[in-house]
Amino acid sequence: MIRDCYKDASIKKTFNQIPPAMLAVFVCFMLCLAGCGAKGNENGVSDNGATAGDTAVSADVAAEISKVISDEAGSVIIAGDESEIPGLEAVIADFNEYYPNVEVEYYDLTDDEASEGLVEKSVAGDLETDPDSEVSGNTADEYAAERKAASYRLALEKCLEEGASDLFISDKILFTESKVIRSDTVDLSETDIDKSAIDPYFAAQYESGNVCFAIPFNANISGLLVNETVLEQFDLDIPTEYIEFYNVCSVLKDDGICAMGGSSDMYADLLRDQLVAGLSENDSTTEAVISMGRAEENAGDYLAESFEMLKFLRKKRFFSDREVAEHADTDSAVKAFEAGEIVFMPTDYVTAARVSTDDIKYSFVPMPLGADGASVCLKSASALSLNAKSVNRQWAEVFLSFMAGKDALNKLADDAGCISVTKSFPDECFQKVSSNVTVCDDPGISFRVMNIYSEALKEVANGHQTVIGATVLFDKENADSLKAYRRLLKGKKLKKGKKDKKVPEESEATENTEDTENAGNTGNTDVQGNTVDADKNGDSGKSEDTGKTGTVDDSDDSAGKNDKTGKKDDTGYESGNEPET
Repeated sequence: MIRDCYKDASIKKTFNQIPPAMLAVFVCFMLCLAGCGAKGNENGVSDNGATAGDTAVSADVAAEISKVISDEAGSVIIAGDESEIPGLEAVIADFNEYYPNVEVEYYDLTDDEASEGLVEKSVAGDLETDPDSEVSGNTADEYAAERKAASYRLALEKCLEEGASDLFISDKILFTESKVIRSDTVDLSETDIDKSAIDPYFAAQYESGNVCFAIPFNANISGLLVNETVLEQFDLDIPTEYIEFYNVCSVLKDDGICAMGGSSDMYADLLRDQLVAGLSENDSTTEAVISMGRAEENAGDYLAESFEMLKFLRKKRFFSDREVAEHADTDSAVKAFEAGEIVFMPTDYVTAARVSTDDIKYSFVPMPLGADGASVCLKSASALSLNAKSVNRQWAEVFLSFMAGKDALNKLADDAGCISVTKSFPDECFQKVSSNVTVCDDPGISFRVMNIYSEALKEVANGHQTVIGATVLFDKENADSLKAYRRLLKGKKLKKGKKDKKVPEESEATENTEDTENAGNTGNTDVQGNTVDADKNGDSGKSEDTGKTGTVDDSDDSAGKNDKTGKKDDTGYESGNEPET
């Protein structure tokens, strides 16, 4: 690719100084070298150990060089939803070493001041609301995440339609929600951008059929931080499946040690991958994601099994919510783990990478909650897409190709503390990986839904809600959140509304045990590349042929009945069914 021709500083400076009229002579000379080539062996490896492809310049590359190397100034505009992208400035600086005549700029579309001049009209400002206003009884302050998501989507759609940006920060949810964004995004499989440095698992999360709609540049996963020092004191091994995890936690509890701890977000990291695996196993991912995305009636039933599991682990006293509350923020939890106060800390790669201590021996491993081992999948990833209406498409492709290189990807991941998408998944993404690990595709559950799921888990963990109560709470909060998000997408302010009756807290001491114990057997679901569409017009619940598989509009106000088939849990964590030890 183009970037491979510029590894020597003197060569790249020479390229940038070559007048266009003389470039043809240089290209012909390089083509002659390509024809002569280094003499190689029968495997295509030259005498100095390099492959013929590394030493020769192909006709395509030479043609690309002649097309882009000139004295003419160029520019690339990137639109995003954060104040900054860690590592991007460093990558741009490296890019400018090769292409000093190209200016690359980044704009935060959710910040009026930062995006001034890029889009004609302020979008973020339009979404300001009275902090005392209410939607279904919730204060507008509770909808900061919805406001930011709507702000970015509206600004991005405007930006793409006007050709104001060349590249934009994207994720799977944007493509499943917006027809405008899908239609204005270039299929990168039809370009010459080299994606070979990206691990196939990460690349596949942004592909659908033969369509590639983004280049991922960092990733995050959930897992378990393990204090191996404590385990060795009890002659215990790192658990790799649920029965082993249960037994280790039981041994520690019998000795007065609370096995699990972490920040208040630990519950979602603990159960997310197992939820996805369960949905996948029952072939119900697509229905679950669509149902939760549309906030359909009883959509929370898909989450009942994970609520049940958390309730059981709490009942066994494998964790203490009071201790978790003491380390509610991530910094405090990391310090507690480093001090040896936590044996098992459910968290993610970004947090695990912050741990640095010589006082204990530790490792980051897949979450061992499956009956036959661990399940792992992508938690989140940032990606870059190409605007089909880009006015600087030639240079945008060159920059995107540069960013897809291993050096650039590693720099972006390192600066953000994320996983580099160049790493082999899952082997190089965890410090220790056993052979019995199941890899699941990213189901495409929206951040909005995952945040509500996480809050419902916290209510179960602290004993304020039973399994049934948690599913009801999830459904209510999900419906309120989606209502607010839709209003924002339509450019309406969050108005005061009739205050809904609050979901009552259900104490475990007064719950109907028999009903509750059976509440978690309502089946699961998993998304295999099928996506949910939340088009802002909200009038189409039908599948749309967009070149991507199964996009469905989740803003359709028609709530369909969930067709769920119950399946008994066989992993041993159903309340009242302790696994054999």
